[in-house]
Amino acid sequence: MSAQAVAVTPIDELVARYRGMKLSRGQLITALVAAGATTAGAVALTQAVDHSQATPQPIVSQGGHQQLTGVAATDQVAAHQRHIGLQGAGR
Repeated sequence: MSAQAVAVTPIDELVARYRGMKLSRGQLITALVAAGATTAGAVALTQAVDHSQATPQPIVSQGGHQQLTGVAATDQVAAHQRHIGLQGAGR
């Protein structure tokens, strides 16, 4: 792949190619710098990609009828339940 072709490729596609081992770490950093990132920023992004999942899992998602589901939603519901209980007890 030519340097010019890499320079005009969207960043998410570059990351996908890097994850798919079709692009080396150095090529990814070079492409990010060519796209306008600082060298330090390109290295930081590459390190973040190295330590992340390919498809991140959402912490909170929306279920039917705009109901929140997930870890954060259940924590909020439990905190609200405790708050209501303490209010009812006069605390």
